[in-house]
Amino acid sequence: MPVATCCPYLLSPAYLLTNRILPLDSGIRIGYDGGMSTTLGKELKAARKEAHMTQTDFARMIGVPQETVSRWESGKREPTGLYREAVERFLKRQKGGSDAQAH
Repeated sequence: MPVATCCPYLLSPAYLLTNRILPLDSGIRIGYDGGMSTTLGKELKAARKEAHMTQTDFARMIGVPQETVSRWESGKREPTGLYREAVERFLKRQKGGSDAQAH
């Protein structure tokens, strides 16, 4: 089984920076930047529920605390960097698209 399937937290930005897999000056930002649009937050919540996932399930899948997912869905915070990419990939996958169709 691929590492990403069994242990997605190993690919989280926090893990990669903490374990020096990515250099600290890599430009990857861990944190939050302003508020997330409530539309995107609602879209994330709907897609997560459609996938029969709890906030905790989704949080574990991308390597963040459950509280972070709650803040994203409520529009209080916005994912940045690799976390935003993970959310966007999840939404795209739930809509039936694939990463390969991006271009």
